[in-house]
Amino acid sequence: MPKKKLFIPVILSLVGTSAYLITKKRKETKQDNIRQALTKSLSQRFGKENIKGYWIDFNNDQGLEYACGVNIENDDAVVDSYTFIFNPENNETYSFKIINSSFK
Repeated sequence: MPKKKLFIPVILSLVGTSAYLITKKRKETKQDNIRQALTKSLSQRFGKENIKGYWIDFNNDQGLEYACGVNIENDDAVVDSYTFIFNPENNETYSFKIINSSFK
C-alpha cells in the first residue's frame, strides 16, 4: 500500500525536473545564439582584432532588446568602453555611448 502513495509524488517530481531542464536548455541555446550574433555584429563594426571584451544583460524579461557593452582597443593603445542596445531579431546594434577611455 505505501508504494502507491509514493508513486504519484515520484512521477510529479520527474515531470517537474524534466520541464525545468528542458526550459534551462532552451534558455542557454537562445543566449548562445544571441552571443554569436552579437560577436558577428561587433566584428563587422569594429574589426575582430580590436574587441577586448563585451557583456550582455540577459535580465530582460521581454527579450526584445538587450543592454550591452564592449571594450575596443584603438591603434594608439587607448581602450574605449561603450554601452549600446542590441536587437537580436535583426542583429542591429545602436545607441552607442562612450562611457570610458583609458590607456592600455
